[in-house]
Amino acid sequence: MKKLIFGGIALFFFAALISCTEKQPQNDDADIDAVPDPLQKMVSALVLEDGISKWTENEQGIMVFEESSELGELVQVFMIRDHDNPDEFIPEMKTALRADFLQRDFYHVMTDDGQELWMQDYYLAVNAVPGIILTENTFLYSEPDASTDYIDARKFPQYHFVGIHESESNDDFLCVSAFVYKWFEPGVSILVEKQYVRADAVTSDPVDAEVLNLLHAAESLDNKTQKQEVLINALLKGGNFNNLIVEAFAELGVELPLPQETLIGEEPNDTLLQAYPMMPGSSAVQVDFMTSDDTDWYKITIPSENSIVRIYTESKLNTIMSLYNGEGELIAEDDDSGHDNNAQIAGDLYPETYYIDVKEINGDTGAYSLYVIVYNDLHGTLDKLNAAENDISPFTAKPYVYPYEDYKHYAWDFENDNAIIDVRNKPGISNSKVIFTLPSRTEVVVIAETNEKETIDGYDYAWLQVTVPSMENRSGWIYDLYVINSEQ
Repeated sequence: MKKLIFGGIALFFFAALISCTEKQPQNDDADIDAVPDPLQKMVSALVLEDGISKWTENEQGIMVFEESSELGELVQVFMIRDHDNPDEFIPEMKTALRADFLQRDFYHVMTDDGQELWMQDYYLAVNAVPGIILTENTFLYSEPDASTDYIDARKFPQYHFVGIHESESNDDFLCVSAFVYKWFEPGVSILVEKQYVRADAVTSDPVDAEVLNLLHAAESLDNKTQKQEVLINALLKGGNFNNLIVEAFAELGVELPLPQETLIGEEPNDTLLQAYPMMPGSSAVQVDFMTSDDTDWYKITIPSENSIVRIYTESKLNTIMSLYNGEGELIAEDDDSGHDNNAQIAGDLYPETYYIDVKEINGDTGAYSLYVIVYNDLHGTLDKLNAAENDISPFTAKPYVYPYEDYKHYAWDFENDNAIIDVRNKPGISNSKVIFTLPSRTEVVVIAETNEKETIDGYDYAWLQVTVPSMENRSGWIYDLYVINSEQ
């Protein structure tokens, strides 16, 4: 994989670097001795690429793979005093050989679960918080000034994770770092280190980072049911990427409602009896808090079972929202879990009428918008799609007849007695899902076998339908590698 340095645009065999600052040299142990308590603090750092390795150092000083990181993951970097400038801190670094005998520079990091590990320096944005590029036409600047030249005329990739260095940003420009794969051409990656983008081109809302990570996770899943569940979780988070969630559901054959044109709310709606009716499906209303103690009430009727509802505000104010059932009982309340610390309530609701109460927590006045989106029978729609898909199979089956009455069958991995064996809802690896698992050596009764075989890991196997006596004869499919017979 080729990598570039921005500046002269020269090819660099190991890593690409766009930088307005030079990397600090590593302190020697002798240098540190003169500074009391050299390890003074830790700062957050953002992982800039998916699947980046974390390493441990063995007794020979070789870095050995420990685990992988996720794009957008936050770790803590150990910081030590700079010998040349004792008032400043720099990352604790080490140059070492990896297990593949390539020499690299590593940062000393701590993960969320308290592990002390090492990560290669050019995949981390140190002292940074997560951000995501929102717009299609985002360019890099060498200085926080629109009059400076673009570093490159190519557009920064939309929806790309960046690390935002808040201490070096201002209201108009954000200082960012990023690792951009295939920016110029296939196989060419660029490290952008502390360059500038317009502030309105980036979101730093933690909700957006969570949603984008969920969308990335859904893309990587082959199991459609798991993909749907991840997308539902993303849907209920809110944020700026509702359009991407709608597109992902559309690829699964599900059309989601979008917020309708915003209507102007009507006063008075200061009590539950005066609640302003929101239309079922998706509704949006723009309202003003008229006085410091103004309370606005709304009502919504959920028409069908298995519906998912998302209720949220958009405003620069500090809203708080409460949800009541038809009996007037409080069932949910939220202050700032939505986008930009707006109020949001989301989840499954039963069919009935609900009441929504919205206030400004600090008593400020001004405008806000309330959105109520009802995804009618979303779970039911997905279940029907999955059921229809599960009816289609390339396999046919016949009853299983075994001539020896004195033998029993067992789900058994003969290479590993401690193995867990997957039992699937139908034959075939690619178009089935795991419905339960069995410990090796569990007795099963074989009731059917497929006429066709499937090539798995280079070998041809038939699929066997089994029931499990110890699990109230629960039924599923296992390929015949993991079903053996033994005399009673």
